[in-house]
Amino acid sequence: FSKNEASNHGGAIWICGGTMTAEGENSFSENSAVKHGGAIYLTYITLADNTRDGAVIYVNGAEFENNSALGGGAISIRTDCEANLTDVTLTGNSVEGDDGTNDGNGEGGGAIYVGYGTLNLTNVTLTGNTSSGYGGAIAAAGATITAKGTEFNSNEALYGGAIAATSSSKITVSDNTLFDSNTAKTGGAIYLDSASVATISNSSFEKNTSSGGDGGAILIADSSSKGTSKTTLNLQEVTFKGNTASSKGGAISTDTSSVNLVINADNCTFIENKSLGAGGGAVEIQNGNCNSATDPTELKIVFKNCTFESNTAKTTGGAIEIRTNSCAKIDGITATKNASAAKNNGGVIYLTSNYSRLYLTGDVTLSGNTAQSGTFAYLYNNNYTNPPRIYTTHSNTASWVAQLGGNTSSVTYGLSEMP
Repeated sequence: FSKNEASNHGGAIWICGGTMTAEGENSFSENSAVKHGGAIYLTYITLADNTRDGAVIYVNGAEFENNSALGGGAISIRTDCEANLTDVTLTGNSVEGDDGTNDGNGEGGGAIYVGYGTLNLTNVTLTGNTSSGYGGAIAAAGATITAKGTEFNSNEALYGGAIAATSSSKITVSDNTLFDSNTAKTGGAIYLDSASVATISNSSFEKNTSSGGDGGAILIADSSSKGTSKTTLNLQEVTFKGNTASSKGGAISTDTSSVNLVINADNCTFIENKSLGAGGGAVEIQNGNCNSATDPTELKIVFKNCTFESNTAKTTGGAIEIRTNSCAKIDGITATKNASAAKNNGGVIYLTSNYSRLYLTGDVTLSGNTAQSGTFAYLYNNNYTNPPRIYTTHSNTASWVAQLGGNTSSVTYGLSEMP
């Protein structure tokens, strides 16, 4: 299917209900649609009983190259529809006209757009796809997406170089999926917003870049419009290596004015990530989940048995910076050769502003971290009403205590229980 054009949707194929299977070496190249689905457009048909029959496709071994549209450069998946892609490559597909305003005119997804539908990827490669707004490779709104053994390489967008997930989308990534060298203004690989949930395991983020903002690999944005729903990032045995933020959070950054934020990171590794404009060489947490002087009974940002090595910040917090209204728990940490910039503080961790809290338990292993003061952690107090604090199960004779700086009187030792 080559160089087909549609004045509406589906440059090559428009499927309305039913099921289609494409096997073998099918090729979709240089197809275009004025609106959505440069190569394929999936939608539903309303049956006599007012139920919907959403289109379902199974594509095995196909290539999608240089297709374009306003939304879903190669494929657009609409409400109640499903696409299952196996051993597929999507290269150089593009979306233009999505200005990132989320006004519905441009939906993003340089390769694929999923709006309240389902996308399953197995051994898929997405390379060099671009969007002028959301999701260089994939844009998701209210969608369910799984990716296994998939590679996202050198995709580019304004928000989410590889994936942008909004409107309570659910993203599951596993089986050695790789995000490599993706670029966006914010959220170099993934942009997560509006009560969406991403669960990522046994995968890697390498050399992704936020070129004009925060979150070299992942940006978690504001979910305040979703009431009690929480934008959630779950990480299990994920590696972040060599990611760069032009501002804050070389690997991960939060940009939220609400308390509806959850991060669970278990046995993750952060290596050689950099923040070039501010703090948090690996992780920047701001406006996270504390908005009163009362200490939380349920901590929603937890790093368990994670390793931080050779991360650097231009200013403070070589590995982690915890800012305004944020409470984080660290349950076991290994930190080696992390550094805040010359004449700045907090080689590993920096806490600043009102209601910033760190709850520390588990083993703490430190080596070769550097800072002007507080090679492990620094508590900055600029006459805040509720200044930064550390609560810990450790005693005040623990080896890391000598590596604290700043307002060390705001550390509470020897707690028998932690939230």
